[in-house]
Amino acid sequence: MGNRRDGKEAVGVIEEAFRELAERFETSACFRWFGFRFAEFREGSAVLELELREELLNLSRVLHGGVSAAMLDTVMGLAVRSVTRQIPLTINLDVRYFRPVFEGTVRAAGKVVHHGNSIATAEAELLQGGVLMAKATGTFSLAKARAQQEQGQGEPHG
Repeated sequence: MGNRRDGKEAVGVIEEAFRELAERFETSACFRWFGFRFAEFREGSAVLELELREELLNLSRVLHGGVSAAMLDTVMGLAVRSVTRQIPLTINLDVRYFRPVFEGTVRAAGKVVHHGNSIATAEAELLQGGVLMAKATGTFSLAKARAQQEQGQGEPHG
């Protein structure tokens, strides 16, 4: 029985760490400006939601591709951070757009594909009503992030 309790306590500590990180991101000026909201956040994956508003639309009245890219990058970075417990720096972001988003809410779901000591890769999908709108892959540096943290340069993402 002691092992089960220890396991439950460990899960509680992990959940608390995710909750604290989510709260930190939700108070970030950039995160708030975009309007990202956490829908799910667990080890190896994250899901963000975004309600479209006027400021996020381009001249064609669709969600700006840069906003989609920022959301996909952010959700992948969060997924990487949940596994590595390090602040990832994006070194490559590849986004493919399939359909325009005109209105409503979109969800970005990211997951870690692979991670090592210095590099991590992730993928994410931007969905609306279960329909794939865009897909991204990203490569993240963990070594550069670690060096920045050690030099006291703060958090590069968020």
